Amino acid sequence: MVTDDLVQQLLDTGYDNLFHRLDHDALDAVWDNGARRERLRQVARDETVPLTARFLASEVLFNRDPGYPPPADRARLAAVYVSLLASDELMGNAWGLPGEMSGEVGQHLLALGEPAIALLQPLLSDPTVVWFEGSEEATTGNAYQLRVMDLAAAFIRQLRGQPVSLALDPKSRDAMIADLRASLI
Repeated sequence: MVTDDLVQQLLDTGYDNLFHRLDHDALDAVWDNGARRERLRQVARDETVPLTARFLASEVLFNRDPGYPPPADRARLAAVYVSLLASDELMGNAWGLPGEMSGEVGQHLLALGEPAIALLQPLLSDPTVVWFEGSEEATTGNAYQLRVMDLAAAFIRQLRGQPVSLALDPKSRDAMIADLRASLI
């Protein structure tokens, strides 16, 4: 049972209401004109808080605090984002289509930098399909049948400063992932 009012507010409001609705009242209410900045940072760092609340606190800070995240928090936050990528909690739109469309959450994962690379490596074996919603983005994203392993590989390549291209054929992507795995040893 969650006893923290801010954590409960984040969980009750959810990602879609904070970031996908045209009405920004929910985000404004959580941010409270910056009065909750430090408390949101605490929530994002607190490993006893549910993962979703930590992620949402971090997303609010990415959205409203230009100096976020502090370098000391990046490794801890990378674990939150990578764990979320391994779950089916977010649609592919939030992560983006590698090499073609940038999802905001994917950009935030990249902003966490090198600490994310080691955490993403185990996901190079995760064949779970990531679904996209909407119209054009969903048509394109779902045609690729992207898997968690494809997104993890793309993020690792970007974090290493390597180009990212997306092959429609999963077997071609599997070969690229195998090469990437070999280079990480």
